[in-house]
Amino acid sequence: MLLDDLINALSDEKQSLGGILLKTKVFLHQIGRKELADWAKFEMSGYPDGAELPEYRHVTFQLLANVSNGVYRYPSHPIPTFHLDKQVKDRFMSDEMRQPIATVESWCGPGGTLQRPLPMELNPLLSKGLSGGMMVERAWCEVSIASVTNILTQVRSRLLDFLLELKDVVGDVSQDDDVKARSQGADLAGMFNKAVFGPNTTIIVGNNSTISAAQSNSVADLIGGSRDLVEQLRAALPASGLPPSVRIEAEAALVEIEGALAEPNPSRLKAGLKFLRKSLEGASGNLIASGALTALAALQAMGH
Repeated sequence: MLLDDLINALSDEKQSLGGILLKTKVFLHQIGRKELADWAKFEMSGYPDGAELPEYRHVTFQLLANVSNGVYRYPSHPIPTFHLDKQVKDRFMSDEMRQPIATVESWCGPGGTLQRPLPMELNPLLSKGLSGGMMVERAWCEVSIASVTNILTQVRSRLLDFLLELKDVVGDVSQDDDVKARSQGADLAGMFNKAVFGPNTTIIVGNNSTISAAQSNSVADLIGGSRDLVEQLRAALPASGLPPSVRIEAEAALVEIEGALAEPNPSRLKAGLKFLRKSLEGASGNLIASGALTALAALQAMGH
């Protein structure tokens, strides 16, 4: 039976997701739920412009550069971005992975990164966040292969969650027609949305071959901005010059925020941001701390 075949295939990470998604599309048609197949189609062929992307297909880049002051030179140095406008950061430090799942799979391997060069016209602007006369020579955005691989993990895990829940609904059956019969009356669209797109997102599928999302913008912005801030601080803290006691508290706050982002839990996230802000207020004269406090004020305003 195709349902059992899909569950077994998803449990085997060696099997290509492209083939699994194709079978998923066939299966959804067979049980009379072809309106749910748009997601599988977009994952296989890529998301066209205008189609809303699932959250897991958004990735955040780290900003790196070769910097020098004429005496010292540091390659692949993390660059502070707290002084940059949100529009600049959104353009160069995040990306939408709209490519077909086969393309994403081809990028993934052991270790490594994906890089996107930045135009040299940005060098003076990026240099403003540096001290000691350091200037940017060449800058680029970088994302780890692990972040890209997470797209594959999310697709596999979310689809498996849906199929396992469907299996619980229909019980032990031997034919796909039995799945169709026993699932009549069940809220499969709700099950699918919850498993694949998350409990806080409403995805309207089967709408002229597009997927659109209705989600609380404030919560989405809070989560995205917090994730961006955590990644920047993780890169900047080692060379921040913050007092050891401040660094220890800040790192503890980052752990709490990361835990909230993993759930995600907005209430816990707000508490973590408050903890981080309190830990940095004692070092507000520090460049990194000042930039972080500005970013935290903006994030906490989103949560109200």
